[in-house]
Amino acid sequence: MRVTRRDKMRVYVGFEHQQRLCVVAGDPAGPLGLQPLPTRTDLWCHGPAREGFGRTRASRLQVALAMCADHLGQDDAALQVYERVAERITRDIEDMPWVVTSQTLSEIIADILIA
Repeated sequence: MRVTRRDKMRVYVGFEHQQRLCVVAGDPAGPLGLQPLPTRTDLWCHGPAREGFGRTRASRLQVALAMCADHLGQDDAALQVYERVAERITRDIEDMPWVVTSQTLSEIIADILIA
């Protein structure tokens, strides 16, 4: 699998709002700042289609899929790695708010592809 990554540093920030997990992504110092991360249920839906993410295992998989699709810019590549990415990152993001950088995501994906 050939994997390309976005050139600019991005951050993914998760926080609770009205008892839902919200995720924003982007360059906080950039002109657009942080924008809501699309759930990407068009690639795979891990639960009822609704706005935002929940706190279930299915929602964590959906978050990982959305982050991988955004980070890699390749839907097929994201579908191949997101479940293993979810295993790695979601155990570390129990506390709110949480932040995952694109550098961290790149390192996790590289480790997965080497294994």
